[in-house]
Amino acid sequence: HLYINMISFATLLLITLAQATTDDLKLQNSPSGALTVWWYAGIFSGLPDGVTIKLFEIEHNNGWLSCRQQDWAWTCSAQTEFILPLSVRITAMNDEQIIGNDTIWNFNAGVIWDLEDNFVAPIAPTSTQTDSS
Repeated sequence: HLYINMISFATLLLITLAQATTDDLKLQNSPSGALTVWWYAGIFSGLPDGVTIKLFEIEHNNGWLSCRQQDWAWTCSAQTEFILPLSVRITAMNDEQIIGNDTIWNFNAGVIWDLEDNFVAPIAPTSTQTDSS
């Protein structure tokens, strides 16, 4: 019997993104000093080569508020005040997600949040064994 381990390309990207959460992935508050309880702007750094963020969201009002990607940062505007700390959800281009609980603790300009310690476990890669004779 031959067992073949099958891992999809999307799963490989997830592994790469998940590794970033324990290594270099950081979120920086906008250095402009314009952040408020109504508006947030953040800049990601430390993404592994080949991994692109498709969607960045902030937990708000018992749901997820989608942020917009600008040339310089991801920006989020709220109809009601953001309440600290803010949790974040990041979706990669392969649609895999990771969630950071209580990631953003203030709106101070230029503060860098090290995402290494506050990510819940990403979806574990799965492998399928196929029995081929």
